[in-house]
Amino acid sequence: MGTYTLPKSTEAPALARAAVQELVPEECVEDAALLVSELVSNGVKYGGQGEIELQLQTDPHCVRAEIIDQGHGFEPLTRASRKMTASDEGGWGLHLVDTLVDAPVVRRD
Repeated sequence: MGTYTLPKSTEAPALARAAVQELVPEECVEDAALLVSELVSNGVKYGGQGEIELQLQTDPHCVRAEIIDQGHGFEPLTRASRKMTASDEGGWGLHLVDTLVDAPVVRRD
């Protein structure tokens, strides 16, 4: 397991991708780096004040990434209610998560 404290800045997604490359099995790095980058970017944009924490856990069958920020949280929309189209310029991050992740979880602690 690795825990990384990231600045709330445009550098954070690149730092998160570097952490993924360090800890995640090679066959999962590309998808995991994309997902973590998107989620950390959301944390930078919407996560309130303060730093962002990235926690990564891996085992032979699973990669678990937890992004913790100071935002107020949100209710994620289901894929069906999002209705993304190819012309949409934003909003793709959570759509990617919904598409690539087996069991996404949003918590408000």
